[in-house]
Amino acid sequence: MAGVVAETKAHIYFINSEEPSQLNELQEFRSRYGIPTVPGFVHIADGQIKVRCDSSMSAQEIKEFAGL
Repeated sequence: MAGVVAETKAHIYFINSEEPSQLNELQEFRSRYGIPTVPGFVHIADGQIKVRCDSSMSAQEIKEFAGL
């Protein structure tokens, strides 16, 4: 992920899925957007939301998924 950010200068936001004070909000977020597992990538563009949960994604796959 760090390499993708360095190369593309994309804005990537990380949600700490182990923060005890936010577990309820995280569960609600995951339910709302259909994120079954972590890590999960959520990409939002032009009002469209895409989710992919695959920790084996290569840098190229991440860039393609996010349209970078």
